[in-house]
Parts: sequence; structure tokens; C-alpha cells
Amino acid sequence: MRRTKGLSEIIAVVLIIAFVIATAVIVANFSSGFTRGQIGRLQREGGITVDCTSAALDILQDSITVKTSTLYVTVTNTGKLDLTNVDIVYRNASTDVFQTIELNASITSGAIKTLQAPGFTNAINRIITTTDCPGVTDAVENVSGTFRQVT
Repeated sequence: MRRTKGLSEIIAVVLIIAFVIATAVIVANFSSGFTRGQIGRLQREGGITVDCTSAALDILQDSITVKTSTLYVTVTNTGKLDLTNVDIVYRNASTDVFQTIELNASITSGAIKTLQAPGFTNAINRIITTTDCPGVTDAVENVSGTFRQVT
């Protein structure tokens, strides 16, 4: 009898060790795949941010007009990167609500482009241009009928 009891203890230890090893393999596979996925995502998104450091967009203040309910805003890409998804965000003089007009315009490096946004009837207090590059924006504000750079 005594010999069987010793044998079952050895089998139990072997089974526990096998279970621990199998669990370690599963956790290692999951964590390595998860880590690879996160590194790939950071490389993709981080590359966009790094690329945008040489981007710049300026509103030409004297170019802002509204004719026949269409807003015209001329912008220049003063950076070294072509910009895409250029949109206009504006605030009417009568409200404090900002509204976005998705133009999805593209402007090559060094180019000047007039953005057109239809449907304007009220006076505009502030205009902001946005791009797909984080932080690459420009803003002007209407001060006594003249648009001035927002600092």
C-alpha cells in the first residue's frame, strides 16, 4: 500500500508542474502578441505626430470675405508637409457656439488656397482652420470689423 501512495504524490506533482508550464505558455503567447500589436500601433500613430512637426498653416487675414452667403478664407501652407483634411471651424458673432465645416481640402507644401464654405448669413466672430495633423491650426478673430491673429 505504501508504494501506491508515494506514486500518486509524484503524479500529482508532475500534473501541477505541467499545469503551471501550460499556463505560462498561454500567458507568454498572449502578452507577446499584445505587445507586438501595441508597438505597431505606436509606430503608426507616432510617425504621424513626428511628421507633423514640420507642418504649418496660416490664414491670410486680409483674404476673409463673405459673398453671396459663401465664406472665402485663403490659407497658405508654410510648412514642409502636404496637409490634408483642412476644415474650417467658426463662431457666429451672435452665439458662442463653434461649428465645423468639413471641407476635407488638401494643400501642398508652399501652396496658397482659398477655402469656400457656403451657407453664411450672420457675421462671423472667429475662424479656425484645422488639419489632420494634431496642433496644426490657425485662428483669426474679428476685432471691430478686421480679422486679427489669435495668439
